[in-house]
Amino acid sequence: MSLISRLGRTKADRLKLANRRSWQEHLFGMAGLRYDGEEYWIRRPKRLPRAGRRIVGLETRAGERWPIKRWPRYGELERALRAHGTRTLRFTWKKDIPSHAAAVDRCDVVVCGDTLTMHLALALGKKVVALFLCTPPAEIEDYGRLVKVVSPVLKRHLYSRRGDRRAAGAIPVAPVLSEVLTALDQLSPRYSGSRRPTSRASE
Repeated sequence: MSLISRLGRTKADRLKLANRRSWQEHLFGMAGLRYDGEEYWIRRPKRLPRAGRRIVGLETRAGERWPIKRWPRYGELERALRAHGTRTLRFTWKKDIPSHAAAVDRCDVVVCGDTLTMHLALALGKKVVALFLCTPPAEIEDYGRLVKVVSPVLKRHLYSRRGDRRAAGAIPVAPVLSEVLTALDQLSPRYSGSRRPTSRASE
């Protein structure tokens, strides 16, 4: 929306970064309504068969417009999760959104950027660990099940469309792994003994 703002893109971007209200709050306000945490509405996909173990979905992709959202540490995170006995699922191309939603619905926890998959996972009631590398985290309603891990250099790369690998990798694996294991703990007591790293990315 900054591109069409009467204030100009630079000032609009600064205001969006300073904003602390979610898109839902803004949209309800524009309609003269009070936002009370209303959920997404989505048609539930047909449930796919799954194994007994918890599954962590990994969305390693992002659109061509936002290459910086492609966090380069998913492989390292995946190895760490498997070392904890956790099954992982990397999302791949599907023919349509319902098919992709069905894949997301197989998972218990989803790790992703600020992407379509994040919104689908939230709409499906999943626990989500989302990495914010170039977009303002406050705009996204967390619904009590979204953890936002924010890049320490987000301000410098706000809305950047460059494929800067160093900026994309500014969030280390440790805080992401810690949040995923915490989410798994909340779902199943068998993860409660997992050893976690203690460092966190700055927010």
